[in-house]
Amino acid sequence: MKRTDRPHANRLVHFLKICIFTGFFVSIGAISGVMAQGQAMQLMDAQALASKYVKYLQDHSSWGPGEMEIQNVRINPRKIWLPKGKVSFSIEDFAGGALLGRVSSMVTIMVDGKPVRRVRACATIEVYKPVLCAARGLRRGQVIARGDLTRATMPLSKLKTRYFERPEDIVGLAAKRSLRPGHVITADALTKPAVVKRGSRVMIVAESPTITVKVPGQVEEKGAIGDFVRVMNLGSHRVVVARVEDSNTVRVNF
Repeated sequence: MKRTDRPHANRLVHFLKICIFTGFFVSIGAISGVMAQGQAMQLMDAQALASKYVKYLQDHSSWGPGEMEIQNVRINPRKIWLPKGKVSFSIEDFAGGALLGRVSSMVTIMVDGKPVRRVRACATIEVYKPVLCAARGLRRGQVIARGDLTRATMPLSKLKTRYFERPEDIVGLAAKRSLRPGHVITADALTKPAVVKRGSRVMIVAESPTITVKVPGQVEEKGAIGDFVRVMNLGSHRVVVARVEDSNTVRVNF
């Protein structure tokens, strides 16, 4: 039994010798890589590059003073060995659109003015601005007045659609859906208010370059100014499609 196990033991010992030799060889290779043919090396100060990147983002931002907050600045890789000498950086122009959310740039590291390495710098940018919110609950279809609005400072990265800062941009529009107090008012929550509804009596104005005809009509669906709605001619009972001009007038063209 011992004789049959001896070949297996020999193979195991041979395998361990190979592993030890290979590990030793890899360790020697790693050390020689750091020394780079005997050249003196230095470990770069990643914090200096991180500070440089923060300054770069601040200088290239369109946000106002105090609006932008830069977080989670990272340099990849974290440990960077360089030849001995004076270290400087060149950060590529940011080409990713607005400086908001997660951003990154490629950085060329130079030693004594010569490029020796390229790394990636990343950061998270948050911007806080006062935006318009509902001061009270708003019903679906309710026309918004100035008293229905208030302001709250919000992080813009959380707002996925257009927000508003000026009341005059939304006063007179209607809520497309019910809004809770404090809800940020965004473009997808607004619509033009309906000025006519089903059953509204209006004047149908039919116009051509040479003649204008006016007849009474009855609207068959709600519509805002500029919308096209179906209107029944009360004289002929014919239904036409007309554009809403105001709460009393719709227009068709010959």
